[in-house]
Amino acid sequence: MYIVNEIMAIGQKVSNAANSILFITNFIYLLAILVGAFLVYKFLVKPRLEHFESGNVFRMFHATWCGHCKEAKPEFDKLVSTTEIDGKPIKIEAIDIKENKDLTAEFNVTSYPTFILVKDGKRIPYEGERKEQSFRNFLKQNL
Repeated sequence: MYIVNEIMAIGQKVSNAANSILFITNFIYLLAILVGAFLVYKFLVKPRLEHFESGNVFRMFHATWCGHCKEAKPEFDKLVSTTEIDGKPIKIEAIDIKENKDLTAEFNVTSYPTFILVKDGKRIPYEGERKEQSFRNFLKQNL
């Protein structure tokens, strides 16, 4: 009877160890899933969502080596601190194509400078004069 009790005790210890290993394995698996989901969101989903804003965004895509960009950027920069036009909220940003290759590709920008107003997800290109007042007039008409 003693041997049977010892075998049962050893079996119980093995069973407890196996359950502990199973718990740890499941915990690590769950942790890996959570970390993976976080990384997918942070590096794949979130950057894409930022470009599909429901608000209004006016962007200038420019290249540092482009003479036309160098000419237009000071005029555009006068607008960058603007947060609304005629009471309508807007975000205004200059995009360096070298630092933002993904966004430049997403907007199919092939010439510089390129000006695009995104109004509630719709893209409206700007083709007018490269002066602050012309930008403001365009925004007033299209917001």
